[in-house]
Amino acid sequence: MIEFQNVTFAYTNARPVFDRFNWSVERGAAWAVIGGSGNGKTTLLMMLAGLRLPTSGQIVVDEQVIDRPRPRTGLVLQEYGLLPWATIQQNVALGLRVRNFYGPDGRHAPIEHVAGPIEPQVERWLKRLGIDAMRARYPAQISGGQRQRAAIARTLVLEPDLLLMDEPFAALDAPTREDLQNLTVELQREQNLTLVFVTHNLEDAVFLGQKILVLGQPPHVRPVVIENPQAGSLAYRSESAFFEMCARVRESLTHYSLSRSTPVGPVTPHA
Repeated sequence: MIEFQNVTFAYTNARPVFDRFNWSVERGAAWAVIGGSGNGKTTLLMMLAGLRLPTSGQIVVDEQVIDRPRPRTGLVLQEYGLLPWATIQQNVALGLRVRNFYGPDGRHAPIEHVAGPIEPQVERWLKRLGIDAMRARYPAQISGGQRQRAAIARTLVLEPDLLLMDEPFAALDAPTREDLQNLTVELQREQNLTLVFVTHNLEDAVFLGQKILVLGQPPHVRPVVIENPQAGSLAYRSESAFFEMCARVRESLTHYSLSRSTPVGPVTPHA
């Protein structure tokens, strides 16, 4: 599904964040990307979204080299990205209205996209995300968790096959965070989505990521991956294995931040 092929990325007059970096993600997998501030998490996600381009090398998604945003890639941001002057229903419908304006051109909308009535599609996702009663309200009139549900609905109504999430639960209280984590797992499995989820939170990464990509201090030369097969199980949070995995991720983050490129212990470097 995703291939980073000798990807180098550097901001102007700065050392590389990624240096000839190779990484692959299989279709339908759920990955968490974890690291501290400034370690390249959001940069990686923006490159996947086609919003930043590598300095050299290439990123391939579904056999397509990414040189611009891809129609079937969905992006959910921490700040929700909702239009404050539009109702929740209008916000969820926005992407479909833009797509129908361009038509199925393969650049703004998938070739197989068939224009049709927007309202039934929007209604389906308002109900699925449990915010149909909020449809006529504005973002400022609903809670943070409801705003995030609206942002997810606006993304999923476009029927993506790749879902990118950038710290989407960071500003939420613990019960709302867990509720949306559970929902994310359900939706990823229902829609057979490939999920790449960026976070600095250990518990988020361990609950959601079947595989966890650890980003210490850049430059990143090779991926450092922790296998986490129990991710997504609702019972996992209360099991000792969950807390042990959190400790493993914390240890690898600490060590990798110090050594940059030489992982130890439970961490698996991928060539």
